[in-house]
Amino acid sequence: MKLEISDIAKENLKKFNKKDYTKIKEKLIYLCDNYEIIKDSKNITSLVNFSNFYRYRISSDIRAVFQIKDDKITILILKIGHRKDIYK
Repeated sequence: MKLEISDIAKENLKKFNKKDYTKIKEKLIYLCDNYEIIKDSKNITSLVNFSNFYRYRISSDIRAVFQIKDDKITILILKIGHRKDIYK
């Protein structure tokens, strides 16, 4: 499994303190290494009306929105942010 991070998500990451950044990094690596959990995890939910787009609850306040690109078996992280801002 390959993990790609969009330019927007990279900019989002710069807004987090070191502790949150480390937690986000660990969770994204875990997601990539354990691809099979996507269907069963309660922390991962598909987005309504968007095929192959998911929301990943990293912590109580932090979310990541990602897309699965089947042709390359790639997880593309589109956006990372606080729960109140992630869907804007």
